[in-house]
Amino acid sequence: MSDPVRLSCAAFALMLLAGCGSAPRQPWDATADATEGYGRTLDAWTRKDEAYDALDARLFATATCASPTFQRALARRRAEHEGWPAARLDAALAEAALDAQKRLRCLVGVTPEDSHWDDAAPGGTLEFSLQTDAGPIAAQTVRKLSGDETADLTPYYLWLNPLQSAYLVDFPPQSAPERLVLRISGPPATIDLRWKMVR
Repeated sequence: MSDPVRLSCAAFALMLLAGCGSAPRQPWDATADATEGYGRTLDAWTRKDEAYDALDARLFATATCASPTFQRALARRRAEHEGWPAARLDAALAEAALDAQKRLRCLVGVTPEDSHWDDAAPGGTLEFSLQTDAGPIAAQTVRKLSGDETADLTPYYLWLNPLQSAYLVDFPPQSAPERLVLRISGPPATIDLRWKMVR
């Protein structure tokens, strides 16, 4: 095997490993303020993967799981970026705590090979489900974001780009799960984005 082929194989193997779900290295619900900074928290709770049929790309997906830890970090980042007064940040942190009791939200970006597959409406092409310790859970709501809404989120979700369609996907609330698997499935392919929690 020639050196260029070996390098190509090694690079491909690293890409596959990068898509695997490793532990976020942060607790599901860290009550103390994050010390790693928002960028690291975003990375910890974001997964991406892609699916191929032979050499043809079928589906690309990225998602951020809004754990209670991530929601607090996001509120603090928004406060810093947008110049919020302390009272507004306190209100946002309280709202995030209540939100975590009502639902688990994922922001998902997908790019299918064929734009006709970009349909996650009820009965559409793409389906979202959550594989948990207790079994699979269907999404409660799925909402595709407009271009303006996506642009507003881009400063906080640095992986968002114009080639993706962004969806807010809500599931029932989860309390300190051992693992989560967000499954995106349909005719293009099936992609599993995995999080394994640390204690």
